[in-house]
Amino acid sequence: MPLVSYLGINSPQLLLHDHNIKMFMRLFKLILLFTSTYSLGTSSECLDPASPHEVIYEIPLATAGNATVLNYPRAFSRNEYLEFFKREIRKHSEDQLDCLWTKELGFHTIALKEIGHRQYFMWIPAKYVLTVWSDFKYKPVIVDTIKAMSKNSSVQIPQHLVLAIRLLTSYKEYGTIPRTEMNFGSTTLEATEEDEHFMNKILAYYAQLPLDDFAVWSKEDVEYYDKHGFAYDPLMNRRWFYDRFIEGLMANVTAEKLQLLSLIGDFEEVNHWWSVISTRNHGGYEKWLRELSGLESWSELVKVRENEVWGSNYINLMLPLIDIPNHYHPVTYDKSDYYNFNLRVYPYSPGYPKGFRMKSIGLSTGHPRFAVGQQVDYIYNPNVEAFKLLMGYGFAVDNNPHAQTTIRMPNHFLAMRDDQVMTCQVIGCLDASYEGTQSDKFYEGLPEGKRQNIQYMIKKYPSPSVELLNLFRAQLLNQSATDVQSMMWTAPGRQLLNETLSDTGIITFENEILALGKYLSLGIAFIHTGPLIGEDIKAIADLEKQEGEALWSNPHSRRKVLTHKVTIAKKQAKQLNVVNGLARGIDLVQRFVQGMNFGGTLEQLPFTNEDYM
Repeated sequence: MPLVSYLGINSPQLLLHDHNIKMFMRLFKLILLFTSTYSLGTSSECLDPASPHEVIYEIPLATAGNATVLNYPRAFSRNEYLEFFKREIRKHSEDQLDCLWTKELGFHTIALKEIGHRQYFMWIPAKYVLTVWSDFKYKPVIVDTIKAMSKNSSVQIPQHLVLAIRLLTSYKEYGTIPRTEMNFGSTTLEATEEDEHFMNKILAYYAQLPLDDFAVWSKEDVEYYDKHGFAYDPLMNRRWFYDRFIEGLMANVTAEKLQLLSLIGDFEEVNHWWSVISTRNHGGYEKWLRELSGLESWSELVKVRENEVWGSNYINLMLPLIDIPNHYHPVTYDKSDYYNFNLRVYPYSPGYPKGFRMKSIGLSTGHPRFAVGQQVDYIYNPNVEAFKLLMGYGFAVDNNPHAQTTIRMPNHFLAMRDDQVMTCQVIGCLDASYEGTQSDKFYEGLPEGKRQNIQYMIKKYPSPSVELLNLFRAQLLNQSATDVQSMMWTAPGRQLLNETLSDTGIITFENEILALGKYLSLGIAFIHTGPLIGEDIKAIADLEKQEGEALWSNPHSRRKVLTHKVTIAKKQAKQLNVVNGLARGIDLVQRFVQGMNFGGTLEQLPFTNEDYM
């Protein structure tokens, strides 16, 4: 019988309320009846009292969010923006797309015609591409400053900061991108006054964008998250890079540097534009640069060698209009609903006639098709974890299937026998964060006993953490399993180990149920390390009641809601981890009662997802 039938849950993605946990614990006790003569350990053995620790990675792509609105004098009404976006999107999509606005979705695009698989449906002229690799007014000063800094320190100024400075200074001085700075390389398209009006609207739109990525949160907002959310690694300190760049400008002051300083002296302004870029930029490589610049050979890239100060041939691109579509997040475990937009320089091969599409960024999709009237939305990443979405993009997804959290625990390897440790090296008992050379260093450092804690990523997947379960399997190997140790010393022996572990009866039903018992003890204790989901649900309801319709226009209240939504997603990962462990236990008990083999080779443990979901 599927686990969902036991639990009365229609989907593992549904919110798991507190009363479900009590049901889980009753089921857990049933499993323990089969192992009452064995010591399963307690949570005090396994669980570190410290808060769960998040491993944060830099996200190169991003999406539209919400935050403080900067008060610039050049602003447009929503209707003016809608009229502008409708006109430009229809123009640059050749009437394949249209732009709409609703209270629920904001600005979004829909298909006016059916769009087939890999069909191009929008072209952004190269002159509209915004990047640090183009020439702009303050670029020589910025390049000289960064070069001087690199001689005296290892500080590398991020491209995002420089591009933010480019857009901010252009908007404050001109209200647009001057046409002299609009042509990209030797593109044949000439910029006009109409193009300057276009960029005026685009920059004005960027200037008033509400943003909610973590970098623009106030101290009050961050303190609220720290109190109610999960722990996370320190994020990149934007202020530190900004201060280093300002110090570099001040080193040898010139009139032009003073002019630049007068435009970028307010960190909050710079930070806003930095977030506009970090939440909306796209990426390309040197090939894009060569094609956009019209260079005939790789050797001609010497023309742009001053751009080496950015430290990478990876170029960040702001592509107006492409960022208008809403951003989509996969809602299935297997990412079957994943699709993305494909961007490339168009035309990307000779033989295309010159004209409207010449030297453009072409947009096509890997989605099978967009039907007429369907929203054309953009997906940046197929499996962005809940806090990473908030940190980099500024939004949260209800019932995020890719939510995860990290459990920290004492290093069990320090108390394991050599044959148990060696078994782990073969079957895999370390979290993915220890992959590669990190794994080798971990095992090499065990004799020194320096690493007192280890961590495992608990994901909201329809199966327990195999690596953590393997740790307990190896830890509970029968003391008489001497043939395991002898097999470790030969490559063929290690290759056959997985099969041998079950075929020779070394991993038995008792061993497996004990390992699962320790796994569930740890998981249930982990759930109770903080408030349960019900408190977060109540907090959101209280905020909605207090704020009413003003909730989402108040950045501080909005970020409180986002805090609880992300926290709920992470707690769901905790809970589903226990549900999946219980599913494994129920399956084991059924097989034991019916006299069935509890499993084949180790790769078949804990069986396929279909066996218990």
